[in-house]
Parts: sequence; C-alpha cells; structure tokens
Amino acid sequence: MLRSVFRFAIGCAIGLLLWWYGTPLYGQFISRVARACLASSSKFAGVALRVSDRQIDVFGGTLPPAQIPFDQLTYNVVLLLGLFATVPGIWKDRNVGRLIAAIAFLSVTHVLATVINVMATYATRLGVWSNQHFNGFEQDLWTAADYTYRLAGMFAIAFACWYFAVQPSVARKAA
Repeated sequence: MLRSVFRFAIGCAIGLLLWWYGTPLYGQFISRVARACLASSSKFAGVALRVSDRQIDVFGGTLPPAQIPFDQLTYNVVLLLGLFATVPGIWKDRNVGRLIAAIAFLSVTHVLATVINVMATYATRLGVWSNQHFNGFEQDLWTAADYTYRLAGMFAIAFACWYFAVQPSVARKAA
C-alpha cells in the first residue's frame, strides 16, 4: 500500500512538471484544433486563438476579445500520470501503448473542454454581447457543460482513461 502511495506521488510529481512546463507548447496544439472546431459555427467565423503563457486569447471577426485559462482545463494529466505510476510494469510492452492511447484520448477531451469553455465564456460572461448572441437555453447549456467538466468531468475522464487502459493487465494478473 505504501509503495503504491509513493509511486502515485512520484507519478503526480512527473505529471506536474510535464503539465507546468508543457502547457504553453501543448496549448499551441490544442488551440489550433479548437479553432478549427469553433470556426465551423457561424457565430465564430474568423475566430483566432493565441496562446499567451498559460491562457488562450480569443479574438477576431466581430467577437469581443476574451481570455480562457487553458491550464485550468488540462491539469487532469497530473492525476492520470499519478494513477498510471501505481501500475506495476507500466513501462513494459503493451502498457506503454495503453498509456499513449490514454493520453491521446485525454488530449481529445482537452480540445472539447477548450471549445466548451470558449462557448461558455461568450455565452455568459460578456454581458450585453452574450445576451444578444445567445438565448437563455444556449447560455444554460454551455454553462452546464463547462461546470460539469470542471467540477467532476475532468477527474472522471482521467480515472476512466486509467481504468480502461490498465483493466486488461489487471485482469490478466488476477487470473
């Protein structure tokens, strides 16, 4: 038990360093993909996303400028790497592939979280502009999606990625 706690702490420390120093570069990738997703909406035609330190600046077209705290949407990678560190033999054979697949899936959720956060910001946090461009249902929808991700979803996603990635190896050991 104590060994697993120690391994979890080491994995979290590695994840924290990766998250802290990698966020600006990772933000470049996520912002490019999120921009393509946002541009498909007529409200966000001409949108531009630029990474500025640990946040994404959104601007362009007829949009008022906004800032998205990107690092707050991606820190579940720390939990995921901490959980993976508790799995014996994670750096062997198929387990590395499973870790890479889990991180890839987590990246997809980071793109979706960024899009959701941008939509929620524009739907609810820009006063008159938000009320003119989003109806009450849209405002509630984007706010609910944003809070669901931030309060429970990001942690549930990290646990699910870990569980489904290690579950075959855990089942093999038990048999």
